[in-house]
Amino acid sequence: MEKTRLSQRGGGEGKKDRETRGLKKTVPTATLSQYRCVSAHLQPLTLSLQCLQLTRTLLRFRRWRYGLTADITKAFLQIELDKNDQDTQRFLWDVNDQIKVMRFERVIFGNASSPYLLNATLKFHLSKFDKSRTVEELTTNLYVDDWLTGADTEQEIMTMKTEATQILNDGGFPLAKWTSNSSMMKESVSKSFNEQLLEMTCTKILGISWITDEDNFCFDTFEIENTVLFTKRKLLSLIARMFDPLGFATPFTITLKIIFQDIWTRGFDWDDILPAEYQDRMKKWIEGMAQIRSWKIPRRISEIPWNDIGEKELIVFADASEKAYGCCVYLKTTTESSSVSLVMSKVKIAPLKKITLPRLELLAALLGARLVKFIISALDLKNCSLRCWTDSEIALKWIQSDAHRWKQFVKNRVQEIQVLTSPADWQHCPGKENPADLLTRGLGAKDLVTSRLWMEGPVWLTETKTYLAEDVVESHEEQRDKDTLEEEYESQENDTCIMTAVSTQIESWIDFERFSRLSRVFRVMAWILRFVKNTRFSQKRESSPDLSAAEIEASRFVVLKSVQYEFFNEEISDLKNGKCARKSSSIYQLSPFIGEDGLIRIYGRLENAPALLYDERHPILLPKCHITHLMVRDQHILMKHAGVNTLITAIRGKYWILSVRTIAKKICKMCIDCQRQDSRPCQQIVSPLPEDRIKKTPPFSICGVDHAGPLFCADTGDRKLYILLFTCAVIRAVHVELVDSLSVEDFILAPKRFAARRGMPSVIYSDNAKTFHAADNFLRKKTGNVLIWKFSAPLAPWWGGWWERLIRSVKSALKKSLGKSLVTRSQLETVLHEVEACVNSRPLTYVGETGTPLTPSHFLLGRSTPMNSVNTGEFSEEVNDLILRDNCQSHYVDMFWDIWRDEYLRNLPPMSLKKPTSDLKIGSVVLVRNEAKSRLQWPMGIVTKLFPGKDGHVRAVELKTNRGIMCRAVQKLHRLEFLDETEVDQVLVKPPDQTPTQRPSLSDTLEEKGKMDRTKTLSGKEGQIVSRKGRIIKPREKLDL
Repeated sequence: MEKTRLSQRGGGEGKKDRETRGLKKTVPTATLSQYRCVSAHLQPLTLSLQCLQLTRTLLRFRRWRYGLTADITKAFLQIELDKNDQDTQRFLWDVNDQIKVMRFERVIFGNASSPYLLNATLKFHLSKFDKSRTVEELTTNLYVDDWLTGADTEQEIMTMKTEATQILNDGGFPLAKWTSNSSMMKESVSKSFNEQLLEMTCTKILGISWITDEDNFCFDTFEIENTVLFTKRKLLSLIARMFDPLGFATPFTITLKIIFQDIWTRGFDWDDILPAEYQDRMKKWIEGMAQIRSWKIPRRISEIPWNDIGEKELIVFADASEKAYGCCVYLKTTTESSSVSLVMSKVKIAPLKKITLPRLELLAALLGARLVKFIISALDLKNCSLRCWTDSEIALKWIQSDAHRWKQFVKNRVQEIQVLTSPADWQHCPGKENPADLLTRGLGAKDLVTSRLWMEGPVWLTETKTYLAEDVVESHEEQRDKDTLEEEYESQENDTCIMTAVSTQIESWIDFERFSRLSRVFRVMAWILRFVKNTRFSQKRESSPDLSAAEIEASRFVVLKSVQYEFFNEEISDLKNGKCARKSSSIYQLSPFIGEDGLIRIYGRLENAPALLYDERHPILLPKCHITHLMVRDQHILMKHAGVNTLITAIRGKYWILSVRTIAKKICKMCIDCQRQDSRPCQQIVSPLPEDRIKKTPPFSICGVDHAGPLFCADTGDRKLYILLFTCAVIRAVHVELVDSLSVEDFILAPKRFAARRGMPSVIYSDNAKTFHAADNFLRKKTGNVLIWKFSAPLAPWWGGWWERLIRSVKSALKKSLGKSLVTRSQLETVLHEVEACVNSRPLTYVGETGTPLTPSHFLLGRSTPMNSVNTGEFSEEVNDLILRDNCQSHYVDMFWDIWRDEYLRNLPPMSLKKPTSDLKIGSVVLVRNEAKSRLQWPMGIVTKLFPGKDGHVRAVELKTNRGIMCRAVQKLHRLEFLDETEVDQVLVKPPDQTPTQRPSLSDTLEEKGKMDRTKTLSGKEGQIVSRKGRIIKPREKLDL
């Protein structure tokens, strides 16, 4: 561990602290940051401190009749550091003029991580004990090393003191400085510990002075000479010296903050002497400090024991002025009588950027909603009722209406207020009886100390009569606010009239079916609304080149209302006349109603859910139409292509769409991006066997050919050899040749050897290897198109499964025979011929207990050819015997064909009855499968030509892609479906002379395609070969065979 040096200074919290604790060595955090300390106890600096908030602890301390505080003696020094970390806390110390190197072995004061380590250690220690009230109070009400708790009886106080002392002593954390307003507690501590601290009538708890004899809070004020000239720096220092976490004196302290903001806007430097007007205001404020010093605030929130209170009600007041905005919260407790007391207040200076007074009132309401949530959490008031008051009718109207009706600033804050509180909890009160008004305008110290409105709230809070706004006579200022609100409503009414007039005639103006995106619908409608508004109100013309968010929101309202008028016209008429929807209506069971915005909404069972927004409790009702399809599609894309259930949940947070599940399923199914990831390949039923495989023909008249390998021999070095396999399509016999390469020259020699031994085939099947295409061109010129060569679809090996399976048999036998042996070429040819004989001796029919099964060798040799059998029969040279033998041989051959027909052909596996997907058609858009690339890189193509089989089902297609023309089997394609035909028409390019009803056979189309390819390849000047793209290819020299 790296060794470091820390700076040291001696200090204490004050003269009294030094007398009781002695000199305390502290290490400032700012100093620590200058050193490269990597100690483990500094690592938690990146973590959030788990200590409870100071304000929360003070609030909880105000609940009980008897308060109890204690302090852990030298709390940080009770925690020992690991020896590996102690060298990080080395320091230099002067001992009798000698500098010695010392180190801390305990957690030090002044380190930012020390409170975290203490808190974590205490929580770990308390977790060892069973749950009890003492353990709970220690866990929740410890702020660093200070413990603030209480109880409603003195006996509970004594019990908690005894248990807490035992629990913390067990961990090495002794408690001291016991303080309480309980006389029994004072006597007990005085007798046991003889502590002088209890003789003090005023003690500090978390920065606030507590007079225990009177059980009141008071402020520690400071004295400033009248001759002091204030600067901006001194004013800021004065503001910071007033510590008031619960906000008891905020009407008094806000005056300083207002002065400071005024000085800041005027641009004074930090050490400039302020003008006389500010000096006079500051001196007048300082004179009021004497009144604040004598002000005593009850510690207890209620005189009634906390657990005996019958009904608790939190009351919030919010107000704002041009200089500040704030709120105050009161708790009303009711048993036989009611009492109200101030719990906490919060105030903020108005921002430098000027905003309207109604918006400041809204900020004050938001501050109150946040503060009441904090208080409910701190005091654990789960079942407490709530009432919120404001003297701004405009802000009240915002809170009690749909947030989406307003601009973004108001909308965001109204939404948060509606989440934290219920709009029904907010009411109007006159400004004169709003105690929050004292916060925003400032109040002198003398008036504050004697103000019952500030400490207890309005008088009518304790009355049994429910206060209503109509009971108060409005002032002229409130009437002006109301006039302003009415003017704003009038402007909105004009816009609403415009939107209503447009929405009722929109069907004849815009055809929604022409739009493929909902945003375009809203933007077009927004431009129409702007045109109408500019035409009707020329003095308020809007000339901005861009649409505002309010205009887009207004266009959304018009489009939704137009859709509802189109599909629910009768229901709207009934609802406007105060009737219910007809029972025959499709929306009758949804209990529809017309909301304040004029849209049809539905009632639900979440009416009383305060945590939900208005749109969530009463979603907008929409029919199944093109607009809702676009809406669901946009939400599907916004939710990152979510599934059906997630999509429906997101939509129902604002809209209730009829048949939404059907729409969502269709949107998810037709989404191109989803289909690219989730679509399955096209399937087709298994085709019947072609005629070439089931007709009686001489062996190897119809055969398949393919390469296998490579192979290596001992006498050829690194040169690769390949197997060329011919298999008869009818009798399933094989013929194996060994070739030196995959070139056309070597391949041409192999068919010549094959034809010399087996006869010239009439039809050859193969895959699309370039060697086979080149050989086809060569043999056609040599034989005069006598040989028919048929190719399978590209990248469709299952089309040649009847020769691929025999290649597997040959390779398997070869691997098992040779293993890892390295043989010569002649030995390899011998082994290949033996493997050929074995494969041709495999049974084609069922192997029973008796009888000999039919094998391909029966057709080639007239008998089976086991490897260990040698024909030693003697042949007679007489003519009669030869004729008889020839007749017998012909009879045996006919018998073999009968067995082939009856036992082999009829027992081939039946057709697998798979249900085909819908046949592809001209113009279908597909995804071309490519196993060598990821799915996102698969190309898309359009079907331009179909290759159906003789059964009429499409087996292969020709595609047009961005890489050119290609041919693929249908199993290699993933069909992409579109939502509507207009989408398809934008993508498809339909060939004019090809229709799905006139389909040529598969063999004819593939043969025709081969001829066209050969024509394109060989066309050009004499002696030149031209590729498809027009590039001239020089021919390679070939053997003259």
